[in-house]
Amino acid sequence: MAVGDINHDGLEDIFVGNSRSTPAQIYLQSGTGFQLAVESELEKEAIYNDESCLIVDMDNDGRNECLVGSQGFEYLGKRKELLDRCYFMDADSTLQSMTLSSEAFSNTSVIKASDIDSDGDQDLFIGSSYTSYDFGQIPPSYLLQNDGSKYSINAEKLFSELGMIKDAVLSDYDADGDEDLIVAGEWMAPTFLENNRGDFVVQDVGLSALNGLWQSILPFDMDGDGDEDYVLGNWGLNSKYSANARFPMLLFHGDLDQNGTPETIVATEKK
Repeated sequence: MAVGDINHDGLEDIFVGNSRSTPAQIYLQSGTGFQLAVESELEKEAIYNDESCLIVDMDNDGRNECLVGSQGFEYLGKRKELLDRCYFMDADSTLQSMTLSSEAFSNTSVIKASDIDSDGDQDLFIGSSYTSYDFGQIPPSYLLQNDGSKYSINAEKLFSELGMIKDAVLSDYDADGDEDLIVAGEWMAPTFLENNRGDFVVQDVGLSALNGLWQSILPFDMDGDGDEDYVLGNWGLNSKYSANARFPMLLFHGDLDQNGTPETIVATEKK
């Protein structure tokens, strides 16, 4: 779900994503409350399973767009259902849609926007959490750079090897004037990437031993000293899985029986 002014009337509206075969919904705010908008574009795109959404003014024209990231374990390879979309209201207040990138196929878990290269428009980080039919294989995440008319995939190999991303924030953690990238995910440690004028480098901030099943990250000034701190949410204790320093959870992935097909085995402490 995302909140923002979708129809450009100065009031915040609500976008609610869909599961497959059910259309997403937009609730437009008026002076008396919210009303469900009947949008044929959403009806046509009920093939998607939405996982993440964000309402943001991508080109700084004063009109918001709604970005939606999709995923689906049943979809493999270059399937349309694994492409992320952008919804926007045209001059006639009709909802239109476009694909963010025709090459960025992923099981998207998070979309974040920021002017990463300081050129005046919003670029996108798209984090992916798994590879369909091959859990444990690192999925590609993407940095989409906005050149004013289209999005181009940043070719740095770094983003395709980040991990099984569940959440991300764009935050100037080194206080140098540009927003850096921090990602959290499963079977990995929280990772900090420094932004050097649009080029990213992984930084060692002393967290490499904190492997976990990280689900979320939230920036805020916890101690009131004027800079941002970060709270990370890990897998909870209300689970059949358990882990500790002596008996950590382990994941084995690969063609273990050499039959040409990868396998995934999760190992936990036996009680």
